[in-house]
Amino acid sequence: MGDRYSFTSDGLHNIRVYGVKPGEVWEALHSKRRLVRHLDAKASALFGLTHTGRYLVVFVLESADEDNDWDVIAAREMLQDEKAVFDRYTGRK
Repeated sequence: MGDRYSFTSDGLHNIRVYGVKPGEVWEALHSKRRLVRHLDAKASALFGLTHTGRYLVVFVLESADEDNDWDVIAAREMLQDEKAVFDRYTGRK
C-alpha cells in the first residue's frame, strides 16, 4: 500500500461524525505499527495509532484516477476486540 492518500468530501464528513480529526487520520496512516486488511480488490481497512495513542481504523479506496493512490472514505476508533488483535499482531502487548 503506497503512501499517497487524499480525503474525499464524504470521507471528511464521515470522520467528523465519528469525532476524528484529519491529522489523526494522517498519523494512523503513517504509523510505524499498523495493520492492513484488504476488503476487496479496491478497498482496504488500515489499523493504526495516532501520536497520542488513539486506535483508529481508516477505510480507503484505490483512487479511480491513479494507481496506488488511496482515497480516505471513513475513519473511526477501533472496537475493543480490534484493539486486542492490533496489539497482539503489532507486539504492543
